[in-house]
Amino acid sequence: MIKRFENRALSNELLIVAILLLLLPVISCTKSEKKGLIPEDAFSDILYEIHLGNGLLIAPEVRSIFSERDTLQVYLDIIESHGYSQEQMEKTLRYYFLKQPKKLMKIYDRNIGKLSEMESLLLKAQQPDHEFTNLWQGKTDFHFPDTTKNRYLHFTHILQTPGSYFLKFSATVFPDDPSFNPHFTAFTCHADSIGTGRRNYIPGLKYFKDGNPHTYSVTIKVNEIYPVALSVFFFEHDNSPDPGQPHAKISDILLHNIL
Repeated sequence: MIKRFENRALSNELLIVAILLLLLPVISCTKSEKKGLIPEDAFSDILYEIHLGNGLLIAPEVRSIFSERDTLQVYLDIIESHGYSQEQMEKTLRYYFLKQPKKLMKIYDRNIGKLSEMESLLLKAQQPDHEFTNLWQGKTDFHFPDTTKNRYLHFTHILQTPGSYFLKFSATVFPDDPSFNPHFTAFTCHADSIGTGRRNYIPGLKYFKDGNPHTYSVTIKVNEIYPVALSVFFFEHDNSPDPGQPHAKISDILLHNIL
């Protein structure tokens, strides 16, 4: 969008400059006249803001705000905000247009470069800050009946470094699933004592048995400096005895660090 503003705004500004100059008496620029010119850096900043403002006024949502106000008044506000008058701006424009046209174009080119840099920063800001690496090892999709005979979809993952981790997945449990209260459970413990160590349970998640996919997520905090085992049961139930193979699907498993 900024590029569209650039081309449109530049042509409009040059037209405005030309009109202003036609309305002014054409006289030679003596040394005494140069004393009243706006300094080049300030002049460049003013043109840049006029350039940007003119581009923004093209947008309907911005244009509607200033619909009852003369566009030229917006430009005058910009000039005065820098501490200069309309007369000083006209005098400076006349000088550059008549005596320094190449320098005037260089100023415009420099301002377009600044707008291009702004566009790059905006595009970068719209992109994700980080590309997360999926730390989950192995398959990320499972269908019941499960051919691997892993009835509870139990997996253990070793977290090597302290910090916070985010586990996200999708679960679909069909209405004819025989499981009572199907749910997700998980806990962490020291990696060297998975079977006998103290377990830190993560809040469980109950599934809906409506045949539709639902997204679930949990946050795992690891404070220890040594490796921790994350033990996950993607499909627990409260049946006793086991009713047989469930009818469900676990998919899109994602595990990553929270930076």
